[in-house]
Amino acid sequence: MNVAFRRRLAHKFAHVCVNKSFGKLVLDDVDLVYTKSLSLKKLILSGQELKHLEVVPEFCSHDEEREIMVEVDRALRRKRYEYDHWDDAIHGFRETEKSQTAWNDTNKNVISRLSRQIFSSQADGNPLLNVHVLDLADNGYIKPHIDSHKFCGSTIAGLSLLSTRVMRLQHEKDITQQIELLLLPRSLYIIRNELRHNFTHEILLECNNSVFKITEPPSRRVSLIMRSQPDNIVKTT
Repeated sequence: MNVAFRRRLAHKFAHVCVNKSFGKLVLDDVDLVYTKSLSLKKLILSGQELKHLEVVPEFCSHDEEREIMVEVDRALRRKRYEYDHWDDAIHGFRETEKSQTAWNDTNKNVISRLSRQIFSSQADGNPLLNVHVLDLADNGYIKPHIDSHKFCGSTIAGLSLLSTRVMRLQHEKDITQQIELLLLPRSLYIIRNELRHNFTHEILLECNNSVFKITEPPSRRVSLIMRSQPDNIVKTT
């Protein structure tokens, strides 16, 4: 399936199709974003100037993924997976930060392309200099949380590597307002504005209660996360 076709799928809303015999995702029939909420559909599709949510499949190639992982594994080789976190948001993880300019030349090109995609307009804010590298173990997951407004602004994005996981967004005051994202390897998600400020986000370990019925057991996932600099946006009610 070509990249252009998969990108068109990213803005549709339907159930994922699963090949139960082999436990593999049937990519030709996969939609990457799902919500039952009509108001959220309108929000997400409300105009290019808002860009609350983007999911870009196959943002990087297999070769680029492998090259990034060589550098990531080198940076993380002395670190052990941790099972507690200062704000209890992450379980089973290793992490580091790496300046956008500190990657090798090949990976620097990917990071530069990533930054241009995420921060494509002035409204997206200015990127923080460091890329947050987050490595989840096969039993790792991220609990529902909203990133502190002290440390980042209106844009949060991540390039997903190695394995498929599901991200769930849920309004912090209305649990009926949910969005699920199917984060395939090498896909990029971008969360902005209202979805960033007023919705928790989490990475599920088990997908039994997800619309995306992934039958493969969870495995290691690495994400390269970029955030905008803190701003003065006040949360809406």
